[in-house]
Amino acid sequence: APQAKVMAVKGISDYDTGYDDNLAECIVYAADNGADVQNFSWCGDTDFPVVTAACQYAHGLGCVLVGAAGNYNKDAKWYCPANLDEVITVASSTHTDGKSDFSNYGTKIDVAAPGGDNYRGDPFPYRNRNILSLRASGTDLYGDVRSIIGYDYYRAQGTSMAAPHVSGLAALVASIKPNLTTLGIRQAIRSGSDDLGIDGFDEYFGYGRINAYHTLCNVSGTLALYSIKPNSGSVNKTVTITDLKGSNFKTGATVWLESPASVPLQKLPAANVVVVPPNKITCTIDLTGAKYSKYDVVVHNTDGREARLQSGFTVTPCGPGAGVALLALAGILGLMSTASSRRFRSRLKALLKCY
Repeated sequence: APQAKVMAVKGISDYDTGYDDNLAECIVYAADNGADVQNFSWCGDTDFPVVTAACQYAHGLGCVLVGAAGNYNKDAKWYCPANLDEVITVASSTHTDGKSDFSNYGTKIDVAAPGGDNYRGDPFPYRNRNILSLRASGTDLYGDVRSIIGYDYYRAQGTSMAAPHVSGLAALVASIKPNLTTLGIRQAIRSGSDDLGIDGFDEYFGYGRINAYHTLCNVSGTLALYSIKPNSGSVNKTVTITDLKGSNFKTGATVWLESPASVPLQKLPAANVVVVPPNKITCTIDLTGAKYSKYDVVVHNTDGREARLQSGFTVTPCGPGAGVALLALAGILGLMSTASSRRFRSRLKALLKCY
């Protein structure tokens, strides 16, 4: 976050060991000295009453607390401070938006963030350690020299690397909306995330992998369009849009598809528009007479503002897979008498209209 200051508070030794009372003292010290966001890239496999009390104290002072879920591929509910209500708990995702195989999971996960790839299945150089981190002078976390980049950087993996992404985003949100509560910041990060895994909340990614742009658009009041599901439909059919995702939609907003500048202007208005403020719209769009082309998706708010998702929707000649089936049919019929080729082309053209 621009102009943010970093407060380095040491609670773990150079040998990766620490005591719960020392960590609790760090949390209280940071809170008492003006920290707005605290990052916990550590956890233990038991409850620490003194750490719990410190987190409750810091949270009561308005600190946003962000914690690593843990790297044991187990339920985060068994690990403190990741299991505390006051903590935004962060799982690790890979560069392909999958679950990192080491990452803890469970109902306590709020969001996921990049934390490194899997031990197996991901090609070099993405395997394992692929989160570029700052390196303290003279240190080598893994002790094999391979992860050292120059003098100041280090390639690492873990939910300890995922959590700082969320802490940084929390600082950005707080810089835009200084009066937003800790709960408000948590909700802004959740609602701005890209949904992964099953629809909605799940135990591997929580509310999704964080997306700074979406989150900041939500918080700043910017009208924006992110995605549309489904993103294609067949000509002369009516498509039901189940999730038009964006930020700061208002009740009464209108939606349409608009042809790009390369083809004659065509607007296809949406019907049955239902706005779920501030970030979701459902609707239906009649594609009768549409061109086979990519269309911009446009949302017009009641306050006069518009957002556009360029080339966000594709109108296809036929339903999914039908084009392949027709090409196969063409190949088969092509083996028939060439005397009927003109009649065949006429029939194929009629099929492609997809009435």
